[in-house]
Amino acid sequence: MKYTAIEESERVSPGEYLFHEPTQEVVLCGSVIYDNKIIKALGSKGMLSDKFENYKKIRLTKQEKIATHQTQCKGCGG
Repeated sequence: MKYTAIEESERVSPGEYLFHEPTQEVVLCGSVIYDNKIIKALGSKGMLSDKFENYKKIRLTKQEKIATHQTQCKGCGG
């Protein structure tokens, strides 16, 4: 797993997990304000509102994606 800076041209989606550098924790993106370059996210201590520069995207390697990918739900029994 790597953390990469959010580029100007990249889109950040609500519901995406991001790394917040000042608190050193993984947070859930709630909303993105592109005009002011602010991301509001949910962390362990509540809502955070901070600049794009303080967040990093989480990138998984190919092996990590394969290891976490599940082809069927357990309810199907197949």
